[in-house]
Amino acid sequence: MNGLNGWMRGTGVLALALAGCSGEAPRHDNRADPVPVATSLPPAMLGRWGQDGSCAAPLEVATDRIGTARVDAVTTAGEGAVDVDTSAEVEGITTGRRYRLAQARGERLAVTVDGTTTTHIRCP
Repeated sequence: MNGLNGWMRGTGVLALALAGCSGEAPRHDNRADPVPVATSLPPAMLGRWGQDGSCAAPLEVATDRIGTARVDAVTTAGEGAVDVDTSAEVEGITTGRRYRLAQARGERLAVTVDGTTTTHIRCP
């Protein structure tokens, strides 16, 4: 062993010893904090939602579907909102989409899809 190898080994041991005395938690865990996952859509978000009082073309929100898309996962997004990952098959191709649903004042539901938010009212 030459002098440089011995010095580097000694410094590595010293660095490890000093790291153990710092009182700080090791910083080797790079995983993100777990995201709370809801098991299903909140009951208050279920139902038929229209963009106006006529409810001519309502958005159907069910425990397993949004419109014609299947609900694959529901994740709590904070402040009473949920992110809903969906999938649908169109002409043999499966596509995915994420909806953010949030209760708004009264009987209203804010729906964000592809960066655009629209507010829907509960259909009778």
